[in-house]
Amino acid sequence: MNEKLKETLLSILPITIMVLLIHFSTFASLDNVLLTRFIIGAVMMMIGLPIFLQGVDMSIERMGEQMSGALVNSNKMIIVLIGGFILGFLVNAAEPDVHIFSKQFARLTAPELSHWIFVLIMSTGFGLATAAGLLRIIRNIKMRHFMAIFFGLLFILTLFTGEEFIGVAFDTYGATTGAIATPFLLALAIGVSSKTRRSTDEAAESFGILGVGSAGAVLAILVQGILLKDNNVAAVPDLAEVSSRTLSHGSFFLQTMLETIREVSLGLSPILISYAIVAILWIKPKKRDIRRISIGAIITFLGLVIFLTGVYFGFLEASHEVGTQLALRGEMWLPLSVGALFGLVSVFAEPSVAILNTQIEEETSGSIRGKTVLWTLAVGVALAVTISILRILIPEFRIIHALLPVLGFIIALCFLAPDIFIGIAVDAGGVASGTMAAAFILPYAQGIAKNTVGADPLIDGFGLITFIAMIPILSMLVLGFIYRMKARKAEQNQSA
Repeated sequence: MNEKLKETLLSILPITIMVLLIHFSTFASLDNVLLTRFIIGAVMMMIGLPIFLQGVDMSIERMGEQMSGALVNSNKMIIVLIGGFILGFLVNAAEPDVHIFSKQFARLTAPELSHWIFVLIMSTGFGLATAAGLLRIIRNIKMRHFMAIFFGLLFILTLFTGEEFIGVAFDTYGATTGAIATPFLLALAIGVSSKTRRSTDEAAESFGILGVGSAGAVLAILVQGILLKDNNVAAVPDLAEVSSRTLSHGSFFLQTMLETIREVSLGLSPILISYAIVAILWIKPKKRDIRRISIGAIITFLGLVIFLTGVYFGFLEASHEVGTQLALRGEMWLPLSVGALFGLVSVFAEPSVAILNTQIEEETSGSIRGKTVLWTLAVGVALAVTISILRILIPEFRIIHALLPVLGFIIALCFLAPDIFIGIAVDAGGVASGTMAAAFILPYAQGIAKNTVGADPLIDGFGLITFIAMIPILSMLVLGFIYRMKARKAEQNQSA
């Protein structure tokens, strides 16, 4: 638990301190109501997240291992694929970042594009892509060909999708993988790989399944954008946000917590019910396992409710207000530099990045250092945030002007980087765009877009997570290409 608390503090505390420094520096002063809610929200996030992660370790991770094992042990491809789809769908629908992100989108669109409809579409794409990723492992399809096809489809569909859906669609790449999806899908990928590969290939084959699922979610939203291209999905006034300031702290807190309890219940219950059915019919776990998983599920629920209540109570609105006030000052350098700093800090504070660095060092036998990867990701994310905010401030700079070249380079590098780096790269996009991207940096960009002449919060306010996810993928592929060149040069020197 102490380790979880440390990870949480490193993730949330730096952003919290930066906001307070900006507030007291008078660059963007929050009113007393919002400042109080922001501090309460930040404290709740710091309390809730380690409780949630501890619960995930006790329950979700164990359920993922057992359910994945049951699928793999069936030795039937159709069962593995159907099970992969169902698990992918359920874990994505329960992922906290998905709800934080989709709620921000739903608030800016027509009522028929509700929060839960968006989650269901995203989860369907994620589940289908997860099944496709497992089929790749079973059929021994090379990762470079598989991901080149996926990113090629993303490139083509982007050309036909309504502009208001492009940024939103690619933002889902960074919002779909987290503490719930990761243990389930990794356990499933490793299990399937162990049945179809030599042991030396299992680690390599486990990389990429998260990125494949995320790419599927992007595809699903792009298809939705094509179908709704001629429909009016323009932003609508956010009445809930306006009225929240008039409520007392107690009333707004109670309202927020009750809505969060309902949201978390709807998100987690399908996973728990599915596990209960599979456990009764196939797994038949020991009583000790049942007791541990049950306690862990309760802890997961409580932690997630506390964490998300903190996000919705004050964190989102405060970050939106910071973006608003910096935009209203009319000095382009301020929102750009503050955004770049937020991006830089978020990478150094993201625990998953440290895990990725260790994996890369091990796979390359130290040829590519963890610090090199860390700084590559940090600079890449800072650049991604800068590009995204620059796109908001300059109306003529459209998202496709930057996105299509990035996708083109990614597709080309899929044929130049080693296979294992392709899997690592597509997972790195989700790793770099952690919870703080959806909970703080995205609403910060929304605040800037809402108060910049010529910008549209729906078209320009989204797309920030897109580049936070895509730039690290590009960076990792470039590192993989460099590693390949180094390895080839070393071989030539040895033969000489």
